[in-house]
Amino acid sequence: MDKLFLSGAFKNFLKPRIFVKDGNTFRLHYRVTALLLTICSVLVSATQFYGDPIQCIQSDDIPKKVLDTFCWVEGTFTLPKALGKRVGVDVIYPGVDKRNPEDEAVYHAYYQWVCFVLLFQAALFYFPRLVWRSWEGGRIKHLLQKLNTPILEICEKKTCCDHLVRYFRCNMRHHSTYAYKYLICELMNLVNVVGQIYFVDYFLGGEFTTYGMDVLHFATGFQENRTDPMVRVFPRLTKCIFHRFGPSGDVQKYDSLCLLPLNIVNEKIYILLWFWFIILAVCSFISILYKMVLLSSRTARYYALHSMARLTPKKELKKIVSKTTYGDWFVFFLLSKNMEVLNFKAVLGELYKDYENPLMEGVEEDRVQDHLRGLVRVLLALQEHGGPKFQSCAARAVLRESPHGKLKELYRVCFVRNYYGPSTCKCYAEEGVEEDRVQDHLRGLVRVLLALQEHGGPKFQSCAARAVLRESPHG
Repeated sequence: MDKLFLSGAFKNFLKPRIFVKDGNTFRLHYRVTALLLTICSVLVSATQFYGDPIQCIQSDDIPKKVLDTFCWVEGTFTLPKALGKRVGVDVIYPGVDKRNPEDEAVYHAYYQWVCFVLLFQAALFYFPRLVWRSWEGGRIKHLLQKLNTPILEICEKKTCCDHLVRYFRCNMRHHSTYAYKYLICELMNLVNVVGQIYFVDYFLGGEFTTYGMDVLHFATGFQENRTDPMVRVFPRLTKCIFHRFGPSGDVQKYDSLCLLPLNIVNEKIYILLWFWFIILAVCSFISILYKMVLLSSRTARYYALHSMARLTPKKELKKIVSKTTYGDWFVFFLLSKNMEVLNFKAVLGELYKDYENPLMEGVEEDRVQDHLRGLVRVLLALQEHGGPKFQSCAARAVLRESPHGKLKELYRVCFVRNYYGPSTCKCYAEEGVEEDRVQDHLRGLVRVLLALQEHGGPKFQSCAARAVLRESPHG
């Protein structure tokens, strides 16, 4: 027993997760409930296999061990007609009386299977967790990078935030499938817990669905002339009939009383499970209803995001919510569960700046990328023919051709530089130009491009082309 509870696998099951990939209600199923059922199974198994689960009274020459084993394997029974009779006056125990051939008998053999059924139930509660872990694929772990660390260098923090914002820019409104898969797992949890209530009811002979309420009524009402429901479902004293051949060869019947100490443990386990399953089913239903509200209402998503990021200004949150879907909100939810508060605030702030960028206002992202690809091609051609004079030349052209004549650094510089950097640097490396110088040069060139795109609008490409032809030494 000590080896079981002190093993590495059990400790790994109990220790807190570094990365949270689900909600609190979800964890109630695969962590709390699965662990509770496993402990109950171990407790029943210890009593059943290492204790004395049944003790039958015998007065003849039948060996006690033989009688105990036979009654345990074949099952014992009680008589429903004797449940309402007075104990000590009419019967010796509720359900135990003289049996006539026409009397109905209720046989009890479930106690042999309780430990296995509890373990099977624990596996069922853990199954949705395995499905979600397979579907999730470690996405949150990769998105977090190092932002779950409270102490992080400013440059490293900035880099992680930039990577995360770049991911959202490219994958915004593409997380619906990811969120719907989680919702399916939530539905699996609800169906599982409701199904298990009826499964246990069938296992216990139709007594489990009302078991908890019957125990409450018995505990709070007058107990005179009333049968304890725990005794009715889990009798502690039952009857067992054993047949054997007598000395003359005829069949002899032995009617024995059997004490079941194991049912004292079973009745406490199942009253606990009844209340827990009801609470778990209600929590699961509320959780799914809450997800449905978030799915259908952008306002609800705003208030939910505000509760997760109270340090972020409301203006920024409203802007982010207006640009995202439920799937994006779900990713924000998981990130907030794992990320440090200040880091999460920084990510939302950078994402807000990205949304405020006029470059993306009213323009599809694919069109913007195609536009910039053409512009950078023009820059590279001019760089090849114009040499080191290009940057100042392009700057004068921008100031002259831009309607507003004002340069402004935009956040999208990082994205464009990273998008075009590797191929561009490779091109210049073949010409004998140092990669660092190329990157620095292109950073300034792309900044000029973005500034003109912001102020020049749709006319930018033709404007830039004219400027290139006019200012280039080679024409």
